[in-house]
Amino acid sequence: MATKTAHMEYPRLHIPVHGRISIQVKPQKGIGAKLARLLGSDERKANVKWIRADLAFEAPRALMGKAVYVLTYRYKKVHVFWDFKTTMICTSSCKNARRSYCVCSCKGKKHQQGLGAATSWHSVGDIEIEHGISQTHFVVYPHDLKNFDFENFR
Repeated sequence: MATKTAHMEYPRLHIPVHGRISIQVKPQKGIGAKLARLLGSDERKANVKWIRADLAFEAPRALMGKAVYVLTYRYKKVHVFWDFKTTMICTSSCKNARRSYCVCSCKGKKHQQGLGAATSWHSVGDIEIEHGISQTHFVVYPHDLKNFDFENFR
């Protein structure tokens, strides 16, 4: 999980190896409903939940691409923290993948279609967060999303 903080200027999106994504945004009244509307039509449909211990919202992995897209355009800049398995070797399932999402050590570079627009994201750096898992910190701006197909980015 990205750093816990009650005050931040730009949203943070954490994409773990498994499970739901987490989204940290500047606290404000009604932000949960607003975020759910941006990602879906209402809180129940978007399945966005507040996790008090993490000071973050949790959302289904299927909303990952849409979250990057709408948060970047809404806030003009998003920090994405994406976890990858450093010990996972690319197989034919990675090389022939139809979707952009990847957690193996190639970080999507060997996917049939690659990470698409994610290759234009600004990589700030990598850090090993636990044995076998590294986290890459990207900063995404609206101009980075010119060819971004968020529907297939999940």
